Amino acid sequence: MVLQDIMDQYDIEEHFDYAFSMYCNFLEREGKWNLCENNVSKNNFRCRMRKVHKGDIDKTKEYKKFELWIEKRKVQEQKDAERRAIKLSSVCEEKDKEELLKRAFRIRQLEEEVQSLKDQLKNEYKLRMELMEKYDSDSD
Repeated sequence: MVLQDIMDQYDIEEHFDYAFSMYCNFLEREGKWNLCENNVSKNNFRCRMRKVHKGDIDKTKEYKKFELWIEKRKVQEQKDAERRAIKLSSVCEEKDKEELLKRAFRIRQLEEEVQSLKDQLKNEYKLRMELMEKYDSDSD
């Protein structure tokens, strides 16, 4: 389910605005527009990219870079999700093993307690029988 969500999230055809905004943020962080004095260059770039996406203009070199970046991000997100799933699985397995060991230890304790209670009952029964024999023999 998570992997399919990632595939859907990075689907350029269905979610172009989301993917393109991520790409623009990436370019901003990388300093692509540091030398631009105003937003005209950014706006022209965004307008051209949207036109390419709509099919009004043939794919440009920059649009191909965008597609490649989105594909790399998708693969990276999938790998991260798989790593998290593996880690969670191993953590859960470890917790399950610990819980099983705790339960086995508790069962062993309870079995020992039951055995000691049985022994105690046997001893009390023997003592009663001895007392009954003693007092029954006295009454004769």
